[in-house]
Amino acid sequence: MQQHQRGFTLIELIIVIVILGILAVTAAPKFIDITSDAKGATLQAVKGSLQSAGQMVYGKSAIKGQQANTWATGVTPTSTSFVKVNGIDLYTSFGYPHAASITALTAVPATTDLSTIMSLESTEWVFVTGTAAGAATAAKPALNSFAISPKGVTVDYTSATSCHVVYQDAADKNTPPVITIVSGGC
Repeated sequence: MQQHQRGFTLIELIIVIVILGILAVTAAPKFIDITSDAKGATLQAVKGSLQSAGQMVYGKSAIKGQQANTWATGVTPTSTSFVKVNGIDLYTSFGYPHAASITALTAVPATTDLSTIMSLESTEWVFVTGTAAGAATAAKPALNSFAISPKGVTVDYTSATSCHVVYQDAADKNTPPVITIVSGGC
């Protein structure tokens, strides 16, 4: 009596290996490249830091009774339009940090820059002051705003396919600042 062994032929094994190889080549990059997700999550953290810092500054302004006052760029600040944060004057717009004041902190050495109110170092982030013309351009965000982007990315402040966070000053005493994340190009 003869016994038959059942198994896979060499051709069947090669076909299965080829199919698995094709699937790996097409599917693996979607799972391996997570840098854009990481940058997007980091921008969310930056937004959270800006909101927390804004609330801290607003609290200090409210304690001083200054939450209805504003400071205009180019005007000599008064004692009713700023608070001290870690020994640095931070000018306010309706109690929240004024965009020009935040970006002025980035001119200080990297050890104190924006980490005065947030944990962002100029070695890892790019800070850009808003344009004086009003509307955003490719190179600068709008008037009374500033933007933060990770170093090494190309930013266009007029495009939805960019990678940055924009902080827009409070419009009035009843409206907090608007913080927008653009992560389509991360």
